Amino acid sequence: TKFASSEFLAIGTKNLIQVPLGVDLKTFSPKNRDLELRTKLLKGGEILLVHCGRLSPEKKPERSIQALRELLNRGVNARLVFIGSGPLHKKLYDSSRDIPVTFWGYVANKKLLAEMIASADISLAPGPIETFCLAALESLASGTPVVASNTSAVGEFLTSDDGARVGLTAENNGPAFADAIQEMLHIASRDSQLSSRCRLQAENFPWSQTISKLNSLYLEHPVQAA
Repeated sequence: TKFASSEFLAIGTKNLIQVPLGVDLKTFSPKNRDLELRTKLLKGGEILLVHCGRLSPEKKPERSIQALRELLNRGVNARLVFIGSGPLHKKLYDSSRDIPVTFWGYVANKKLLAEMIASADISLAPGPIETFCLAALESLASGTPVVASNTSAVGEFLTSDDGARVGLTAENNGPAFADAIQEMLHIASRDSQLSSRCRLQAENFPWSQTISKLNSLYLEHPVQAA
């Protein structure tokens, strides 16, 4: 991403080449959307938000809880599902006992993970210093739009070449994230093709392209034997 390359450009790196990360387009797909699982995850809610990632300080997972609180105060019947574990788990759990938050922990079953993401309305990526955020790209591959921090790399791939939005970025605070979530929900309510557009955007990042680019670099600059 441009975000990841910026620090190298800042120190005058001359041989910098950007290789795009890829996403597993076979595992993650809108076809994995499961209405029965969605109902189970919602537990009576109407809007399903997922946060997929490590629960560690630099990723600011508490931002998702802050956004949920704001949405609830605005009358939005939403539930937040955390997928992942990390050192902040207990702190986050203790701080959110009074609101509809579910902690699933680490999900080793890739099929279940893909189904959970595809069954959500919006995927949250609040990490302010994400150099790429593969979970966000996996969400797009699943047909699920993304709301992300406006200081991370995620915004670089939330707009398609034709200018269509498959997600939004927000300032790093709960109310701003809530605003973006509501705007994204409004967009989704008016655009029946949003899921398909999310998928099409993810298809611009196949792993085959990543590998091909890496191979070409090694062919152009073969490693010299010592």
